[in-house]
Amino acid sequence: MIRPLSIRRFERLYLLALALGLLSTMLDWPQRVASFASNPALAEMGWLLPTSVVFNITLRLLLWYFTARQPSIAAKWFVVVLAAIAFVILLFGLVALIVGATPSLAASLAGLASGALYVVSAAYLFRPDARLWFGEHAVEEQEFTE
Repeated sequence: MIRPLSIRRFERLYLLALALGLLSTMLDWPQRVASFASNPALAEMGWLLPTSVVFNITLRLLLWYFTARQPSIAAKWFVVVLAAIAFVILLFGLVALIVGATPSLAASLAGLASGALYVVSAAYLFRPDARLWFGEHAVEEQEFTE
């Protein structure tokens, strides 16, 4: 099946969000490392921070693949749940930006843009052509014809 326009748009926005999220992480990395090192409980676990970044990237790429290349309804809903979490974080980030409680303006702006793009990309998964991609439209028709 040819990938519908909504899925191609989802893919572009989702990958751009991933890239901006990585940029935000890179810009904020010194602050994250310093915060991690200042906590006595975490100071001995320096491997945890880079491992969590690798895990996040791997998870996001797997979700991209099983949403945009090999349609999986489970992956679609996982993307939607993560987009909802990104929306909540986006709201907190906006408040922090407004009150000036952000250590790095560039990292914050990149993070906010990334979160917004995750939310917008997830919305494309509910368009009619995307629903057909996931086989949801065919299931609904079958239910009404029986």
